[in-house]
Amino acid sequence: MLPKYIDLLSSSTDIIIKTFLIFYIWQATNNLAIVATFGLVYFAVIPFSSLLSGIFIDRIGTKLPHSIGILIQISQLFFIISYSSSNLSISTILFIAILMGIADGIKSMSLRTIMETTRDHRNEALFYANKTISSQFVELILVLSGALLVGSQLGYNYLFAFTLVILTIELIITIMLPQPSTISSFDIKSILTFPGTNIDKLTLVKAIFMEGLQEGVTLTILPIITLAFIGTIAYWGLLNTALVLLSLLFAFILSKLITDPSSHLLYGIGSIVFATTSLVFLIQYNFYVLAIFLMAQSLMGVIKNTSYFASIDNIMAQDINEYNLLSEYQFLINIVSSTARSIPLIIILLVGITIHDETSLRLILLFTGLVPLLAISFFGQSLAFKSSG
Repeated sequence: MLPKYIDLLSSSTDIIIKTFLIFYIWQATNNLAIVATFGLVYFAVIPFSSLLSGIFIDRIGTKLPHSIGILIQISQLFFIISYSSSNLSISTILFIAILMGIADGIKSMSLRTIMETTRDHRNEALFYANKTISSQFVELILVLSGALLVGSQLGYNYLFAFTLVILTIELIITIMLPQPSTISSFDIKSILTFPGTNIDKLTLVKAIFMEGLQEGVTLTILPIITLAFIGTIAYWGLLNTALVLLSLLFAFILSKLITDPSSHLLYGIGSIVFATTSLVFLIQYNFYVLAIFLMAQSLMGVIKNTSYFASIDNIMAQDINEYNLLSEYQFLINIVSSTARSIPLIIILLVGITIHDETSLRLILLFTGLVPLLAISFFGQSLAFKSSG
């Protein structure tokens, strides 16, 4: 049970930090370029911390690296709380991004190993569907509470202080994990050799890259665009709650129906619907169109959390040495996704796009909606899809 608690607590802190830190920086700077720079540095650091984390995990297990990742997150939040948002400098913001990237890289590696070695793999899609329901419940409570808290006179510091409590609990449970009985070495050569022991490895990389392009927008820029339309954090929280409730209902229905083969079909259908919705931005750019887009994006998020991640695990399972390459595969995922996530942000910085640049933002949102179609086209080439479809 301990790994499940760690996964739930880690998801909770991720939801708070990744959601509200973007708003925190936007509120302090009101500058889309600074938000993009923050995201760019954050994404750039993740692969390097993943590499170091993977080396240590394969030698000493997950307990110490995961604990270090939590301690870095705690240090990050203490650092933020000690500063007034009105006094944030560029160097301070970049330092926060570096800490966030280090912690994320470490914890993504350790959490992957913890969960993959302790859970049932008989139905990957069902596992991720049930996990999505849990995370949606957590998001429903935490995001609305956090938005109302930030929208009140209490501000961000109380929210980040509450997050420190969750991190402390996660740290205590992590310390209680048993030590691993086996020790191996981090085999970076095997994971970076194509195809190596997995004929679908290049297909996996292509699909992850496509999704990473979308995440570069949805994790950093899309929340700011939504906030600009809706006005306040509190109103954004109410809108997000409605979207989460919709997602929760959809996730519950999927959990009763989904299997690994059906998840592949669902991902394709969802990609078509999402892409079609994004085409509306060619005609109109207003709150109502954005709301429809966000609804489609929320439903696509549920599909992604089931079908996409299940597809990744199924492709990884084609590797005859998968069990010995858990950390290595997560490193590969991190380096590919981080590279892809950075590309939209680099374009925003080079072009000088602002929150008022309607044409550019339309094109960004349109592209975001079309990306899953490209990802599914790559997944469809994999042996995992063909053998179970």
